Amino acid sequence: MWEFAQNNTFGATAFSSYGGFWMSYAVIITPGFEVLPTLTEAGGTAKAHGLGIFLLGWVIMTFIFFLATLRSNLGLCLLFAFLDITFILLCAGDWTGTPNVTKAGGYMGMFTAFIAWYIAASDLITTDNSIFTLPNPSLARKFSANHIEDGKTEDGN
Repeated sequence: MWEFAQNNTFGATAFSSYGGFWMSYAVIITPGFEVLPTLTEAGGTAKAHGLGIFLLGWVIMTFIFFLATLRSNLGLCLLFAFLDITFILLCAGDWTGTPNVTKAGGYMGMFTAFIAWYIAASDLITTDNSIFTLPNPSLARKFSANHIEDGKTEDGN
């Protein structure tokens, strides 16, 4: 929630959303809540489709976050692209009941974690505290000095 204090709405929304994801996923897999046994007892494809639909929601949400990173930096953009691929594979694996697809989603998730760790390291290792930095190129537009905004002319009118 410190992201809100830093006026970083994207960071606050992303951290809060994925915190909610992990809490809800914990409820699904924790035996005391009886979610998985209930879906299994329902028979047929209830469990596979239930988990698939749950993960499909996160595929959509992650894609929205990915679109919001297109003008940030390369690391963040790659993180959300690979996280979306992870959710797609996990969703497809659960929905179809194909363990190898779920396993591929797990491996993609581990690769995504390495990207997140790199971003964290590139943010923490600065010229103030290290003899080197890690590159994370900006994807923000470069504006010229005479850029025109909000329909104003170059002289501001």
